[in-house]
Amino acid sequence: MTNVDGHFTIDYVSNFLGRADLRERMAADGIIDADGMPTAQHANTFAVVETDDGLPEVLVTPDGAVALLHHYGIAGDERITHQTALAIQ
Repeated sequence: MTNVDGHFTIDYVSNFLGRADLRERMAADGIIDADGMPTAQHANTFAVVETDDGLPEVLVTPDGAVALLHHYGIAGDERITHQTALAIQ
């Protein structure tokens, strides 16, 4: 069994980055395939686990989240929110 502590759903990362189209961008860039599964060259960015329903779920590893942040950046209002939070720290 894969330890998924600290892993994130793609939807969570999409929301964090403020990029509603993250899945589409990842597919266009060859990071995930048309079915939403990671491509072989990006397999270390993700963990594929089985849900309670027996379906596969793709989770982003912590290192994968950092890679996606560097690749896609934080968009618009989310950038302002994150910069404000950093300033408060």
